[in-house]
Amino acid sequence: MLELRLIGVHDDGENLVLESADGTRFLLPIDANLRTSITKARRIQPARGLGAKGTYGPRDIQTRFRQGASVEEIAEESGWEPERVRRYEWPIVAERAHIIRAAQSVKIGRRSSASGTAQIPVTLSARIEEVSERYGFEDATQDWTTRQQENGQWRVEVDIALKDSVRQNLPAQVVFPARWVYNPANQGLYASNEAAYFLMGNSEDAVAAAAKKAPVEVPPTRLPKAPEPAPAPLTSSESADERKLKELLERARSVRPAQVEEPEVFVHRESAEPVAPAAPAAPVASGVSGVSAPVEPAAPAAP
Repeated sequence: MLELRLIGVHDDGENLVLESADGTRFLLPIDANLRTSITKARRIQPARGLGAKGTYGPRDIQTRFRQGASVEEIAEESGWEPERVRRYEWPIVAERAHIIRAAQSVKIGRRSSASGTAQIPVTLSARIEEVSERYGFEDATQDWTTRQQENGQWRVEVDIALKDSVRQNLPAQVVFPARWVYNPANQGLYASNEAAYFLMGNSEDAVAAAAKKAPVEVPPTRLPKAPEPAPAPLTSSESADERKLKELLERARSVRPAQVEEPEVFVHRESAEPVAPAAPAAPVASGVSGVSAPVEPAAPAAP
C-alpha cells in the first residue's frame, strides 16, 4: 500500500494535495464521502483507560483481548513484551467461553412435550441441534467465537463446515458464519444475518425476509431470571475460546511451582509442666527493730 502525507489544500479549495515518498503528488477531492469519513473517525473512542500519552495499562490489555485481538497484535500496539501480555489472556479467554455458553442457553422458543400437554422451552443450542438433524449436518464441526463491541454487548458467531451436498439443500440466503448480538444485561439474543435466523428454526420465507427486517429481541417473559447452566457442549461444537482456555490451563499445570519452605517457629519455654507459684520469701529485717517488711510472692513464670 502506498503511503501518502498531507501537503495542504489546493489553490482551487476543492482538493487536498498529498505526496508520496518519491515526491509524486496527488489530488484528493474534498467531497461528502471525505467529510463523512472524518466525522466517523472523530467519533471512534480510544481504548478504555489509555492515558494522555497513549500508554497501555492492564485494563487496556484486557479490553483488547475482549475485542478479539491476539497476543502479537496487542504486543505491537502497546509495546509490551509478549510474555507480559500473555499473563492477562486466560481470564478473558475464560470470560469469552462463558459468554458463548450463556448465549447458547438463551431460550428462543417452545415446543410441545412428548405427551402434547405442555410446552417445553427450547434453547439456542437445542434448536441448532434440531435444524442440523433436519438438514443432515449434525456431525459437522461448529466453530464458536465471540468478541465484545464498543457498546458492551457481545457478537457471537458460529461457523459450520458443510459439505457441498448439504450446502445445496440450504436456502440460498444462508451464508455462514451465523452472527448474533448477545446482551448479558437482559439475556437478550439478536440475530444479525440470515444464517442466524436459519439456525433459530425460522422458515425459508422468514430467512429470505430477515435482511429487510430489524432484529427481533427475545421476549423478556421467556427469559430466565438467572442464567441456567448450559448443557455440556459436544466435542464438535467446542468453541475456540474453550480450546484456548484448556490449552492455557494445561500449560499452567505443566509448570511446577517452586516449593517455598516455611520457616520454623521456635517457642522458648521454661518447662513443659506448669510452674507452681514461688513460696513467700523469709521476712527480711528492716531498720526498725521488731518490724519485718513483707515480701510479695514471685509471679508465676510465663509459658
